[in-house]
Amino acid sequence: MEYRNDNNKLTIFLSGRISNDNSAKTEQEVMEICDSNSFDRLVLDAEKLIYISSAGLRVIMKLMRKYSNISVIGTSAEVYDVFSVTGFTEMINVEKAYRTMSVDGCDIIGTGAYGTVYRVSEDTIVKVFSENVSLEKIKTERELAKRAFVLGVPTAIPYGIVKVGDRYGTVFELLNARTAANIIIESPESLHSIIEKSVELLKLIGSIKVKEGELPQKRDVTINFVKWFADKLPSDVSEKLLGLLSSMPVSFTMLHGDCHIKNILVQGDDMLIIDMDGLAAGDPIFELGALYTTYLAFSEINEDDSMKFLGIPHETAIEIWETTLKLYLGDRYDSLIEKTRLKTQLIGSINVIATLHIINRDDPELRSVCMKHICDITPVLDTLALYE
Repeated sequence: MEYRNDNNKLTIFLSGRISNDNSAKTEQEVMEICDSNSFDRLVLDAEKLIYISSAGLRVIMKLMRKYSNISVIGTSAEVYDVFSVTGFTEMINVEKAYRTMSVDGCDIIGTGAYGTVYRVSEDTIVKVFSENVSLEKIKTERELAKRAFVLGVPTAIPYGIVKVGDRYGTVFELLNARTAANIIIESPESLHSIIEKSVELLKLIGSIKVKEGELPQKRDVTINFVKWFADKLPSDVSEKLLGLLSSMPVSFTMLHGDCHIKNILVQGDDMLIIDMDGLAAGDPIFELGALYTTYLAFSEINEDDSMKFLGIPHETAIEIWETTLKLYLGDRYDSLIEKTRLKTQLIGSINVIATLHIINRDDPELRSVCMKHICDITPVLDTLALYE
């Protein structure tokens, strides 16, 4: 019997038939695997299980009595029905197998750090996640997308998780939607109109207030990022930076956290935002800092990175960034722009270092430049909040 133990999650792969004839042997093998491993969560992967009898269910029952955190995943419709009619689905988490989907020959709408978006049909797209993105993270993003929609964010509604080869994907139904990036590439004259509408979208998201605990505080997420590499900074800089972040008040303003032109879809006259894994609450400086990360920070060493990631020249990325700042700050642009540039560059540098670690990208030159920005900017700031 095959099994895998990742980060204290023990997954045992069931296959074939579990009946009166082999239930005792199955129980013995499963218990031996459990006894020889240290784990906090037990997952029984039933993707290749074609039949389970009452004797097999008794094996599951024994495991339930011994281990509190147990689930069964990947069941066929027939096997799921057995768990359902016997009441097991009311006692433990039992999940059906994900339907499969092919993206062979499908047009690529966009590619990001965590996956690629394909158009499967006229009204359906699927975001296929990278191999290093866990199923738990995908489920979390799907739930965040649903929550954002309920709260009033114009977003594509996820209809389900699918298997695409060895990877997972999320399906969305979108009629004739295109990314803002593709529209800019195909029709450069639309650039300013796209920027105006994207700023309106940013302000709409920022007008939504969430309940306490409904979304993570971006301030706290950023503090954890900084603590991870704080020992690489001079002690006075790390102490000042953590102090600036800690002194930011708790905010219940919604943040998307990655509202750039590849995550904005245009559907007729409407704009939709996708990629909800960074949804949080906090000061709007974090929203602008995230945009700085995408438009400027990642291409600081190599300007060609703007074309590689966004599909636009570096000069266009700069124009989007500068115009976004001017429109977003409005009447307060002149009084806030100098400090805003420093604050967004600081937050963008933190984001780059964190992202390089998350996606396991080795770029010591870019990392070094970002660390220098942090060391240069932190001492001259008295606050990180946008409007202070």
